[in-house]
Amino acid sequence: MGVDFLRNKRQPHKKAWNLQMLRKTDDLFADEPKRPNRVFRSTLQGSANLCNGSEVLIRRLSDGNVVISQDVSLVGGIDRPASDLLRALDTHNGILAGRVYECFADLGIVDIEAEL
Repeated sequence: MGVDFLRNKRQPHKKAWNLQMLRKTDDLFADEPKRPNRVFRSTLQGSANLCNGSEVLIRRLSDGNVVISQDVSLVGGIDRPASDLLRALDTHNGILAGRVYECFADLGIVDIEAEL
């Protein structure tokens, strides 16, 4: 009626980290689901030389403006950015990698594709 009885009759104790391990995937090399790509319209500033497929950076400045830069030069800005773009910038420390989806140089606009 002692300790052995209590050990046999009690419910088994499982640590919390063991339960978290059960919720994970069985394979460490399993493919993660692909994140959606979104396209945002940007206005060009100055004489930016962008073509389709050019890699750019989408940055959120300290004043809240969202700008597009290529290398070290500022090439455009996004007016009224979407809330999911702002959320993605906040989670990635204010910087996202993007690619020029389509460029309309004569109109002064460019479409930027980013993986959110």
